[in-house]
Amino acid sequence: MPTLKYKIDVVSICATFIALMSLFVSLWQLREQRTFSRLQIKPEIIVTQSYHLHIYGYHFENNGLGPAIIDTIYAVIGDSQYHLYSGHDWINVLRKLDLDSQFDGNVDKNIYGRGVAIRTGEKSNLITFEDTLNTGKTKLWNNAIVKLNFKIVYTSIYRDETFTSNSNFSKHPRF
Repeated sequence: MPTLKYKIDVVSICATFIALMSLFVSLWQLREQRTFSRLQIKPEIIVTQSYHLHIYGYHFENNGLGPAIIDTIYAVIGDSQYHLYSGHDWINVLRKLDLDSQFDGNVDKNIYGRGVAIRTGEKSNLITFEDTLNTGKTKLWNNAIVKLNFKIVYTSIYRDETFTSNSNFSKHPRF
């Protein structure tokens, strides 16, 4: 006949086992939930062109879920890539397109440093050209800009995966 102490030991062992199992299940569920959350947060940057009332431009927008952390933005002309870290880099791009002296005051160039966060749904300008006087430079801009594409390298907030957005406007109609 079992003693009272033996019954208490069995109950204690069973209670400890159940507590450890529930702790294990809770930790496993937390890990699965974190993995699921990481899989859901995928930024997606899309580069677009626009034309509205004599204002031409290239923009990018985060259409994914979660913020995109910019690593590098390149202007791509043919086989050459130009980092866009400063106004001087933009001048080199415009020079390569033979536009550096044509649009001195009418071109608005934006610079995004490493680590800038772009929120979901946020749209940002890369470069815009305004021809408010209808000077006819629009054709010059349009002919030169056919060569220009962009490559944006970015990560999610977890910084565990790198994404690349490549624009290729040479296959699509222009402005």
